[in-house]
Amino acid sequence: MFRCAFLILVSAACLAAQIRWTCDPKDGKFVATPCAACQKFYCWDGQIFSEERGYPPPPSYVLAYWEEVHRNSQQIRADIDRRGKELKEKVEKAKQETARLNQERAQAHQEFMDDLHRRMNDMHPSSGGPRTATTASARRVAPKDTVVVPVDPGPAAPALPPISRVKAEEIRVGMDRDAVEALLGKPHSAISIPDEDGLVESFTYLLDDQATARVRIEQGKVVSVKISN
Repeated sequence: MFRCAFLILVSAACLAAQIRWTCDPKDGKFVATPCAACQKFYCWDGQIFSEERGYPPPPSYVLAYWEEVHRNSQQIRADIDRRGKELKEKVEKAKQETARLNQERAQAHQEFMDDLHRRMNDMHPSSGGPRTATTASARRVAPKDTVVVPVDPGPAAPALPPISRVKAEEIRVGMDRDAVEALLGKPHSAISIPDEDGLVESFTYLLDDQATARVRIEQGKVVSVKISN
């Protein structure tokens, strides 16, 4: 059985060697290898060259041409690999730069918030700090016959009336703080926050139509006006 299989393979190899390969002129130039054990066949504008028996060997100009093609192909693959590595390096550097910038922004934000909290604590010390110690010291030096008379705070300040929406709509960006109070009066509520560039204030006015006007002031100038319904 093995002998029969060997004879079949030998016969097939002999049959392949007996095939006469041709080249059509319209196919141009190409190289083909019919089998793993076969020599290369060079098609050159209708002429066929090969180291196989029965074919003219390839001239030097044919071999030089395909050597140049092979060299150019290797150069193209090398250029593609190099550009791919360069692109990968650029992407990696961009990721590292983005991570560095994000870290610097987070650190700068944390420093700003820490400084803001410190300044707010300096402006508004807690009741359990030096103020309590001063009060206790005053109690120790006060004579025993001192009579403390409560002071009548007097009548409560009247509530501020609502502001006309028409007047609130007259507030414009860029107006001075004094101009806002001259037009609308004292705000119903106000918030002041120290900032690196100065004081940031937020005035809230209640309007006669149940709406609310919020005026943001930075460095003594109006920077925004929002009226919510």
